[in-house]
Amino acid sequence: MNELYKWMSASDLAKEKLQSWYKWYYPRRATLMVDMLSDTQREQALIIAQSGKLEALASLASADLTKDELALLVANIKKLPVALSLLLGDSVDDSSFANLAEGDYGEEIVYKKLKGLYPKSEGYSVIWASRDTNEPCYDFVVKQNDNVVCYCDAKATKRGITNADSIPFFMRRSQWEFLQTLSPDTPYYIARVFMGSDDIVKFIRISEHVKN
Repeated sequence: MNELYKWMSASDLAKEKLQSWYKWYYPRRATLMVDMLSDTQREQALIIAQSGKLEALASLASADLTKDELALLVANIKKLPVALSLLLGDSVDDSSFANLAEGDYGEEIVYKKLKGLYPKSEGYSVIWASRDTNEPCYDFVVKQNDNVVCYCDAKATKRGITNADSIPFFMRRSQWEFLQTLSPDTPYYIARVFMGSDDIVKFIRISEHVKN
């Protein structure tokens, strides 16, 4: 039954000819196939039908992919948007992949951390630029007596620090271009907030200049 259904679906013969040859089977073929499914398989088919993605999923099922390859795709489904963007050359920024609430929480953690590292009593001021002035190139700037000490951008993840190597973060074009304008003596830090490890913050300096 399966093989006959597959043959009809892939056949180049005219629909009218198939209807003429298989008068009883042709109009009942879909119902017969459904009747062969287990209860679990019927539930899965219903989920697919109700998803609104029937055509796309049918094309995926017809693609030249093995069960193992499809299982691997599902197992890494959260990485798919990143991979597609890189593959297709699309622009990628934090807003495409970051949760806004998590980003705000991460910035709050970094702000408190910077205030502790650069206390007001020693003449420092920590300015939350992305919040106060909608600055697109960095989240914070630290100053001492109006002189810039460093710039800092917060990058939060729900993962723990032990598996952080599997968590990408993204930089806007404006950030990348801003880096090119900094002198080698002005640090630009990425503050990685690991929400899955009690909000540990790790600072990484990325403003070092490399001669071409």
